[in-house]
Amino acid sequence: PTAAARKRLLRDAFGRRKRFDAYLAFAGTEAVGYAIIFETYSSFRAQPTLYLEDIFILPAFRRGGVGLKLFRTCLHEAKRRGCGRMEWVVLDWNVNAIRFYETIGAARLREWLPYRIDREQFPAVLRSLRPPSRQAQR
Repeated sequence: PTAAARKRLLRDAFGRRKRFDAYLAFAGTEAVGYAIIFETYSSFRAQPTLYLEDIFILPAFRRGGVGLKLFRTCLHEAKRRGCGRMEWVVLDWNVNAIRFYETIGAARLREWLPYRIDREQFPAVLRSLRPPSRQAQR
């Protein structure tokens, strides 16, 4: 990430208006991984959902159980917060992660389709969503 992105990341993690929680994994005094989580809300369950935004382990420390420990920490946090579920997405090329999630019994959601609007698109999408003019309504 750029210097500006790193600054935003620190502000959003530790600033006055905290936007997410982060867990760090260490090997001795070296940070070797992290997990970023935040809550969303399920209106169907009327309960919070813990969303795992990102879990990352430095390549040299993968396959050593660090990711598993971070994942378990997030799951314990979901339980502690009274969440009805924990959700995340995984890139389709990340076969190691997919294999892990399937091994632990996580359900792959086939009926839910992810959508996204990037910041650069906001102005155009907002323009397209303007209510019809009063003349058009007559």
